[in-house]
Amino acid sequence: MMAPWWPSAAVGLCAAANFINAADRVIMPVAIVGLSQQHRYSLVQQGWILSAFPAGYISSQIVGSCAGAQIGSRRLMLCVVFLWSLSTLLTPIVASSFHLLLIARVALGLGEGLGLPTIYHIFAETVPAEQRTRAFSYLAAAGSIGQTV
Repeated sequence: MMAPWWPSAAVGLCAAANFINAADRVIMPVAIVGLSQQHRYSLVQQGWILSAFPAGYISSQIVGSCAGAQIGSRRLMLCVVFLWSLSTLLTPIVASSFHLLLIARVALGLGEGLGLPTIYHIFAETVPAEQRTRAFSYLAAAGSIGQTV
């Protein structure tokens, strides 16, 4: 008997989250040109804006690997998606304030940095071992498509 082409709803939702996560990462390097012209950000300020995301992202990786086990991976994933969605929605609103934009970018990095470790916890809890390879391939494909879109 063939395995189903889509392992579970959890995999679909996590793949969708990874799609959004990947798309969010590539937006600011494109948008910084227009933002810097509109708000007159210097090259140094542009560098700070672009560097704020990885600062949040890197700092949340270790926390993310432990937080899923402590809080519950599904609950954490809900919070993570809310955090990065809120920071994305606030970015154009706070773009006129350099410091608030930095905070929004760090928050985006924190949320997205927690995303993949949390997804790995969800997969470990919900996807049977014999279907994990397929689940991870959907996850990776969704991320690649998100970056391209």
